[in-house]
Amino acid sequence: MIFTYIGVPGLSNFPGEFMSLLGTFQTSPWPASFATLAVIAAGVYGVNLYQRLFQGPTSMGTRDLDNLELFVLVPFVAGVLWLGIGAAGPLRHIETQATLTTLQLERAANATELERAGPTLPLMAEAPAPSSAEGGAR
Repeated sequence: MIFTYIGVPGLSNFPGEFMSLLGTFQTSPWPASFATLAVIAAGVYGVNLYQRLFQGPTSMGTRDLDNLELFVLVPFVAGVLWLGIGAAGPLRHIETQATLTTLQLERAANATELERAGPTLPLMAEAPAPSSAEGGAR
């Protein structure tokens, strides 16, 4: 699970990290460069942590997982792999909601700009009511 937290490709955090950095590079390259260095530093830290925890010398024996622990861990690992490898499905739902939210925010911003601009002329002038001379009322 340590590799999930550092954003290894194919695991659940990678699509989010990648898309965040990609979007940031499109708008602000310098902060994105700094964020990329931070992600690399987190990766180095995570790999060092893994080596110390799981590959270092041990002072006592370890035991395998029992059935209850496997019952809890296997669905969790399956979810991590599913979100990392098959992220397109959940991302479609997220994209739909993000587009809807963006449209709502744009409408609210436009309404605020119109309120600040003050009164304006109506877009369509009201048509005058037909008079009896024009044959409107008989």
